[in-house]
Amino acid sequence: MAQHPIELILARQLAEALSHPVWITDAEGNLVFYNDPAEGILGVRFGEAGEMPASALAERFVTEDLDGSELKAKDLPVVVALTDWVPAHRRMRIRSFDGSWRTIEVTAIPLVGPGERRVGVMVTFWEIAG
Repeated sequence: MAQHPIELILARQLAEALSHPVWITDAEGNLVFYNDPAEGILGVRFGEAGEMPASALAERFVTEDLDGSELKAKDLPVVVALTDWVPAHRRMRIRSFDGSWRTIEVTAIPLVGPGERRVGVMVTFWEIAG
């Protein structure tokens, strides 16, 4: 595991203490961590999946709009937070590792370090019944 900025290490500690799903990326969009509650929605334990480069995420975590149409990467809350450096929110669908589709609400917020240094994004999400 690569050494991460202290802000990402602290974000991970916070995520481990939260009761709702959290996903953390670095400033390049690489997956750094997701917590135990996220494992239930994603369908795989973080210990099994591990850190992932941004290029692999679209293949492992397939997303779509609520109507079943393709959701372009630029429209994903995590990408909006990474590129525009603003919080972003969306309701969407994700295919978990077991192949089932889940409707989720997603909110992504940028993480900054001293001097406005961009360090990553923290994403919280939860499943919507129905």
